[in-house]
Amino acid sequence: MIDALLDTARSLLAEIDPRLAAADDLTVAFVTAVALMLAWIAVKLIADIARDAGRFAKDQVDARFWRDPGKIRIVIGFVLLAVAYGFYGTDQSRPLGEAVLDLGRNQFLAVMPLAILTQWLLLIAFWFLFGLLMGVPFRELAKPIGTVVSGTIVIGAELLLFTVGALALIGGSTALGIATLTAAFLLNLVLAGIGVVRERRKPIEARTTGWRANPIALALLVTPLLWVAFALSWVLIALAHGIYLSLTGGEPQPLTLASAIRGDLIALSVIFLFSCFRFRADTLSEVETPPSLLYFADLSLALSAAVIAATGLPNSPVVLGPVPPWVVAVGPPIIVAALVFGVYLIRMRETTPRWALCLAVSLAAAFLVVPTAKALTGLLAPVLPQINPPF
Repeated sequence: MIDALLDTARSLLAEIDPRLAAADDLTVAFVTAVALMLAWIAVKLIADIARDAGRFAKDQVDARFWRDPGKIRIVIGFVLLAVAYGFYGTDQSRPLGEAVLDLGRNQFLAVMPLAILTQWLLLIAFWFLFGLLMGVPFRELAKPIGTVVSGTIVIGAELLLFTVGALALIGGSTALGIATLTAAFLLNLVLAGIGVVRERRKPIEARTTGWRANPIALALLVTPLLWVAFALSWVLIALAHGIYLSLTGGEPQPLTLASAIRGDLIALSVIFLFSCFRFRADTLSEVETPPSLLYFADLSLALSAAVIAATGLPNSPVVLGPVPPWVVAVGPPIIVAALVFGVYLIRMRETTPRWALCLAVSLAAAFLVVPTAKALTGLLAPVLPQINPPF
């Protein structure tokens, strides 16, 4: 039985490195034990992440997420941007029903990352813009950026490095695979070093000691664990995709760097959306700002969707019976903007510094979506070729 297990392990390890097929039994047993140990730790890591995500979801439900106007406005802003990108970038006239079906069936997975990233970048830009106009110190405005934005960017960098490195190793590009693994190690080394510096600012009795206070040891441990965790997530996604194809009768497509990064972007877009939720929560708890600041950001985000729709309207009108196409295009975002203004901003006129100036700037700031969308579509075009921006 032991020989059979060793032969099975040898055949599996040979898929990773052909040289392991001729290795002695002790080497195979050792490598297998290390691989199983890393897999177990990675599974535990994924379970911890899933548990934390479950707790976050439960907290949102317990807090009646749907009754939180700030979070609802984030979802509405995402929907408005997704619809604007999906409806008005096809260079053809369509009935509203056909446009909705086409967005849901063919465009959503391409439009979702673009819409969420647009919202994420504009939300940060508007946060600083209106905060500075209202006289909030830059240091105060930067507080939530360090905790939320940097963490989201690090997760994205780790995932993209793994994707490039894993596909390089699978494709036989050992040098590129080692280079990306080294880059991931250096990134984790820097992060571990920052963590150690922060620990040293604590009282001596509260500091972490031993190998956990060694940045090199932390980076050497975290980097392979993250890669194993990402690899296991790939396996789970592949199984789910295989089940989906078997149910729908679809044909499997070969795994390429573009398709893998496309999957990363879809996963990261969800993380970025939750980052927007976290950003709002942190701004309310950490930074003392006029309450109207985020409402001006919401106003500009809604108007940004109207700018996208109006720009693409001449080439991609969406028709709804006798309703003028321009009403279908800019009506929903204008209604949302009017509600934000009428329900919230108009009541905060007396308590908002430079209210009139902020209102004028919020109208002009909506046009920042044009260079933002152009930059994002240009950056994402190699992996999301179905994006056709209306600019």
